[in-house]
Formats: sequence, C-alpha cells, structure tokens
Amino acid sequence: MPYLLGGNSDEASLTRRGLNAAERFASIQQRRETFLAAYDPDNTADADRIIARLVTDTSITEPDRDLARLHAKHGNATYVYYFSYTPAAQRATLFGLAHGGELAYVFNTPRNTPFDDEGKAVASAANRYWAQFAKSGDPDSAGGPPWPKFDAADESVMEFPASGMPLTAKHFQQDRLDWVEAGLAN
Repeated sequence: MPYLLGGNSDEASLTRRGLNAAERFASIQQRRETFLAAYDPDNTADADRIIARLVTDTSITEPDRDLARLHAKHGNATYVYYFSYTPAAQRATLFGLAHGGELAYVFNTPRNTPFDDEGKAVASAANRYWAQFAKSGDPDSAGGPPWPKFDAADESVMEFPASGMPLTAKHFQQDRLDWVEAGLAN
C-alpha cells in the first residue's frame, strides 16, 4: 500500500506555550556540542527557535522518518514531505509553518487571507502532487520536480521550502534527526 506522510517546520506550535528553554537545554548538556552543531549551525543562540526545532523534530519529523523507514523496508512505496513554506510577509515573525498549515496549500484553499503569487504557485504544486497520489499512489507524475520514493539509501524528502517551489532533499536534516534518534535510543 503506498503511503504519503510528513510534517511541517513548526509542529512545535502545538506545544510551545509554556516551554522553558533553559530547562530544555539543561536536559541535553551531555551532548551539547553535537546538539548545537545540528540545531544552531549559524550560532544564532535563539533559544526559542532552537527549542521549536527540537520539539518539532522530536514529536513529528524523526517519528515520520522512522515510520517511513519501516514502511519502505517492507517494500511499500513511501513518500515523505516537509513543509516549511511560509508567506513572504510572515517569514520574519514565524518559526515556520504551524501544525496543519500545509492543508491550505494541499487543498488549495487559503484560510484567512488570499495566497500571494508565490503561495498560489506552492498551493498549485502541492495540490497536484496530492491529487496525483490519490489517483495513482505515486505523486511523482504530477509534473514539477520529481518526488522520489523514500528509501534507506538516501532518505529523500519532498521539501516545500520557506521560500520557493518544492525540491527533493536527500538525507533531510540528517544531523538533527540523527541527534534526536540517538537521544530516543538512550
């Protein structure tokens, strides 16, 4: 059975209220260097943004990768997406696309305000991919950049990036997700 799964860049929007960044950082001191290399490669020291990334990866992105590995391991066609697209007017103020935010683009139905031209193009592409998947079990023939199957060799993800059209990302956020995976294993 073909399977399409994924998440968004600010899944932590579900749980961010009340998070105490200092407490979260205290719990990861043992692996601090690898954590900061993965989650703050530009040395921004923006604790709220870093914690939002960690919560997103811990709650959605790494479990999605794990589930995709399992599904693909059994020979099933598996497709993974990651939505970080946000409208240009909101990029400076948002950590990313909130939980469920991709639905407006997938179904090409703006919520509160109309899509700008870039948003219309992203919505059109997302809608084509999902419709093609619903029709055939393979989103790749929708036109646009190819959407490869997820497999253990390259763990390809179709990313709908913060700005611009979809693209294939191999070994998507591997440093971050490997860090989370190692922590979950301990």
